[in-house]
Amino acid sequence: MTVFEGDATAGGLASGWQIGDLTWDKHYHVTLLSDSCLLGLLEELELKAQMQWQSTRTGVFADGALHSVSNAWEFLRFPALGFVDHNLLTWDS
Repeated sequence: MTVFEGDATAGGLASGWQIGDLTWDKHYHVTLLSDSCLLGLLEELELKAQMQWQSTRTGVFADGALHSVSNAWEFLRFPALGFVDHNLLTWDS
């Protein structure tokens, strides 16, 4: 197998970058148990048994605070969004 990498370090968007003492993902990426295509590929490559599944949460930093949006209820309660975004109702003519 040959892997080509255009950056100085391997990983592409799957690698991280530093903000002070914190390491952040360059790009949001996740593997879900519902991703049957990826699970099939992992099995074909004999890597499925090496996966370590973790429960994760998703958050958004807005208005000076971190808000969890890990499920539909939390997303609906996210204060930066109204139930109906009024900008969707305003059209410029």
